[in-house]
Amino acid sequence: MANVFKLATDLQVLDYKTQQSRLFPLLASAYAFRFVGDWLKWLYMDVTQKLEAKDYSTLQEAHACTAGLKAVTTSATAVRIIN
Repeated sequence: MANVFKLATDLQVLDYKTQQSRLFPLLASAYAFRFVGDWLKWLYMDVTQKLEAKDYSTLQEAHACTAGLKAVTTSATAVRIIN
């Protein structure tokens, strides 16, 4: 019974401010990249439908967005790996 009480009073890793300052920015970035990925999926579907109708008006926007996102995510990931 003493071990159960001890486990309940131990601090979790996320209770430490130093761990929060390291993990929360990474977690926030992961969520942001996920939501942008969902938006890009929608953009891809929209562009694909327009391309089938021979409408090329959104192709440049899609290319710019995907290229920009690739650069941002690669850079952010590289910085986090180095640190």
